Amino acid sequence: MEVKDAETILADNCTVGCHNPTQMQADLDLLSPNVASRVVDKDAIGIGCTDRKLVVAGDPDSSYLIDKVLNVPGICGGQMPVVGSISGEEIETLRQWIVDLGDSFGGTPDGG
Repeated sequence: MEVKDAETILADNCTVGCHNPTQMQADLDLLSPNVASRVVDKDAIGIGCTDRKLVVAGDPDSSYLIDKVLNVPGICGGQMPVVGSISGEEIETLRQWIVDLGDSFGGTPDGG
């Protein structure tokens, strides 16, 4: 089984008709290179969710992207992806990517 990186997981699962350069639901492109620059410390969109950050570098538990994938109660809109699903292994890859972003973006484990 092929091991995918986080950007490939997002591209494979979240871009058909939703988060690509020409159809940017919630003004979000998850297909173009350097996804981190568009999600780290960016506000979520949706009534009641704008106080959340899409990705808190170094802190997947505070990252709204993970809540959307896991369909955590209280998210705005529906679970991501709308069609299909992201496997447990892929979710762990996304979580580790967010942890690793803490080194690149100066995040800390507590999100501060």
